[in-house]
Amino acid sequence: MKTSWVLILAALLLQTSMVARGESTSVYLVPAVFWEGEPLEEENWKALAAFQKAFPNVPLAHFFTPVYFMRPTSKDGVNLAAKWKAVLRPEDTSGLQLSGWKSLVEGAGVTFLSEPTFWGAPLLHCDMDCGHEVPLSAYNDADWVKILKHGVGTLQNQGITPKVFLAGGHMSSEAMIQHLPEVGISADFSGIDPKVLTASFHPYPWFQMVTNRWSTVTLFSVPKKIPTPNGAVTQFYQSLGPIDDLSFETFQERYTQLALSTQPGPRILFWGFHFETIGKNLNKVLKAMTFVQQFHKEKDLPWKSLSTLLEDASAFPY
Repeated sequence: MKTSWVLILAALLLQTSMVARGESTSVYLVPAVFWEGEPLEEENWKALAAFQKAFPNVPLAHFFTPVYFMRPTSKDGVNLAAKWKAVLRPEDTSGLQLSGWKSLVEGAGVTFLSEPTFWGAPLLHCDMDCGHEVPLSAYNDADWVKILKHGVGTLQNQGITPKVFLAGGHMSSEAMIQHLPEVGISADFSGIDPKVLTASFHPYPWFQMVTNRWSTVTLFSVPKKIPTPNGAVTQFYQSLGPIDDLSFETFQERYTQLALSTQPGPRILFWGFHFETIGKNLNKVLKAMTFVQQFHKEKDLPWKSLSTLLEDASAFPY
């Protein structure tokens, strides 16, 4: 108990100093739903509804993928826009998640790449769709612009305008980020601390790709602004990442360390879950959010939402 009060007092003293320097001392809570392009099963819709019923006042960031509307033989896209709008609450934020799906790439008029892949072997067969494991950073600049605009345009045609971006497998590049303002996006959440990736991923090329791309990112990394010809993009980092692969104990530990950190800068508590697996992981997701609520109540630590974070980011001195 004594140690806890010492940490809180130290944090308050640091915040006072930071306010004097014009730096943010705020805590932002960003729970996210990742819609990756896998089949949309009914059990997952029910699980998402159960989460939202349990936590009606917790805004979510939905990273939607447009590929559901690009597969003529799939039923997932039928009435999907209406379903998405039904789960989007007023304080929620719409985002864009793009991966190297063949339907997306060829729909943009770009030649599909079957390699490199996250797992090492090239793709040899493609039935309904494939390419989720091909990093979009493998495409050249001109092709990436086509893919990006096709993806955003497809969502906009369904009445959804994304405000934030996430690249599949965390594989956005600075060259890719340069074009986000062209489609009205000024924030990228692809970055991640490679330590979040569990040991089961270490033998695969994907782990090295992520480590190389985000080698300087840690749990305490603050956002940075990336200048582009059409305005700055704020690079954010997934401090905790998807809870699907994290143990609850690791989630608790990292969350507590960041929330009570005395490091300079805003504390952005980003974590999330995949829609395609929330059915089997619902108890874990509910347990995590229950911990988060109790933690902030016990520590008397208020938090702000993603929508507020996006408004505040323009004033961040980073």
